[in-house]
Amino acid sequence: MPTNSEPSFWNSDQVKAVFRADEPEETTLHPHLARIIQRLAPRRLLDYGCGDGALLSVLDPSIEIGLYDPNLESARVAGKKSHAAVTHLYERADAIPAGSYDVAVLSFVLICLPDEAAFRQVLENIQRGLRAGGTLLIVEGHPCFRDRPFAGHYVAYSPARPFDYNDRHHLFPICLRSATEEVQFFDYHWRISDIVNTVLQSGFQLSALEEISDGDYGARTANPFFPPYLTLLAKKLSL
Repeated sequence: MPTNSEPSFWNSDQVKAVFRADEPEETTLHPHLARIIQRLAPRRLLDYGCGDGALLSVLDPSIEIGLYDPNLESARVAGKKSHAAVTHLYERADAIPAGSYDVAVLSFVLICLPDEAAFRQVLENIQRGLRAGGTLLIVEGHPCFRDRPFAGHYVAYSPARPFDYNDRHHLFPICLRSATEEVQFFDYHWRISDIVNTVLQSGFQLSALEEISDGDYGARTANPFFPPYLTLLAKKLSL
């Protein structure tokens, strides 16, 4: 089974099933993201790694939207979902215009990256696209609680290989479960310290961190003890 970092994954039919199975995430997480973005009040927003554009439906349509994803077919689907008056679709990361965006969203992209070098390249692309003082919003599954079951997903660690938080960048099999299907694939594990340090070393200043609680989904009740999601806000430093 391919990992998210491989072009074969992003250009396969399996990715469509992954997006379909993301319904619980959209129910639980996206309203929180919409409130964070509303507080930031961007005029222009870049969704870097936009997937099929599930986040776009909760955004203010007055925001000018930029979309980029390594799966161009999915990005085109996202473009059709956008309710914004102006939407730009970038086929390459280097086509994103410099200094153009107030906010950049990096949602569930980090877990597709195998190491700091790949993450630094993504951050460099985003930093180039942000204006001075612009904000990066990173959204990921909470790395401290990989082995906990939640309403919308669980990770299939085994007794032979239990969850080891300190095992940097190991692959773990995650299963997303919507109301109608379950889809399994592999992500990369990042520790919080590795995320924060790479962001700081790439010319950003961390401004906030938020842990988002689980929510009920259909007949499955939320995990009341652990948060499944983590968000970080970081400012592009003025040079």
